[in-house]
Amino acid sequence: MSAAPRVSVVMPVRDGAAYLAAALESVLAQDVPPHEIVVVDDGSTDGSGAIAARAGGPVRVLAGRFGGAAAARNAGVAASSGDVLAFLDHDDLWTAGRLGPQLAALARAPRVELVLGLTQRVRDDGGALVPLGPPAAEMSLGAVLVTRATFDRVGPLDVARRFDEDVDWFLRAREAGVPARLHPVLVQRYRRHATNATRDRAGDVRAFFTVLRDSLARRRGADGTVRALPDWPPPEPT
Repeated sequence: MSAAPRVSVVMPVRDGAAYLAAALESVLAQDVPPHEIVVVDDGSTDGSGAIAARAGGPVRVLAGRFGGAAAARNAGVAASSGDVLAFLDHDDLWTAGRLGPQLAALARAPRVELVLGLTQRVRDDGGALVPLGPPAAEMSLGAVLVTRATFDRVGPLDVARRFDEDVDWFLRAREAGVPARLHPVLVQRYRRHATNATRDRAGDVRAFFTVLRDSLARRRGADGTVRALPDWPPPEPT
């Protein structure tokens, strides 16, 4: 990877007109400008694609019917050209000044291919964002920078999963031994609101346990022994 990598941001959206402009602004206002922002409009009927198109600059719209967030993200990755990939859902926000420090963290430690920052869940309370807890190291694609080569090696998101396809991807990366670091700084605010895809809590919990079951199956040897995984990602060296 070069000293000044190009960052491609992939943002899936479906009927996200209420939140999309703010999400885009949180990326466009970064201390390091992204090479491109690929907004993948998955069949929106509320003008989301037009909102993205009006943003101009490095924003471009990939429109179609992709069949869900996982497929939309995969399509955005395939259509992008940067050396480093980043993600953001249309209703979430990057924190100010997030991109530069995370890029520095990706560059300064040898063989680090993925950097995970902290996520804070917030409630959208009539325009105000109310924290629902302290920042935490969640397995959320919106909080990572990952080299394209690493994403390709781990493989695309599983389009058969309605929930927790990002957790599944992280577990596959961990199983593959991807060199990673935890950057203990808040980089993403994850909105909770009435139209979240994960508002179906029962379905989300079932999906999470299915993801864990599948990871165990991949790590189970012929003798029934399950290969343990190390703590991941470890924090940045001090």
